[in-house]
Amino acid sequence: MSKDDKAVMLTSMAILAAMVSTNLTRELFLRRKDFMIESPAFKMFAKDAFKRGLTQGIEKGKEKGIKEGIKEGEEKGKREGMIAASRENLLEILKERFEKLPRNMLQSLNKVKDPDLIKSLIKLAVKVESLDDFKQHLGDVIKRM
Repeated sequence: MSKDDKAVMLTSMAILAAMVSTNLTRELFLRRKDFMIESPAFKMFAKDAFKRGLTQGIEKGKEKGIKEGIKEGEEKGKREGMIAASRENLLEILKERFEKLPRNMLQSLNKVKDPDLIKSLIKLAVKVESLDDFKQHLGDVIKRM
């Protein structure tokens, strides 16, 4: 019997044995895997198993990536929302205290993205003597960023 025929026969036996016992299949494979690996049927099964494993891995990776992306997006959205709300509060305080605000100051405030910095600017807006003092401090903050 040729080597190819033996490989096909052993692979067929392993497939049939699997219907009876997984242990029998494992035993056949472990004893003669050198021949079975050369079988076209084994190669076909291995290729199919690889494709299925790859597809499953890609799907699981996509699911995980989507979940992580959603979580990251939610966190970023919360942070940006908090910053926008804090900036609005700061502007309200400044408008209440000093009425009209210069446009360039509004543009400078929009550059501040750090929530802690905005919080300190809110405290300053409540305490500062004049709008010019606030603008000077804001200019210093912007330079340090």
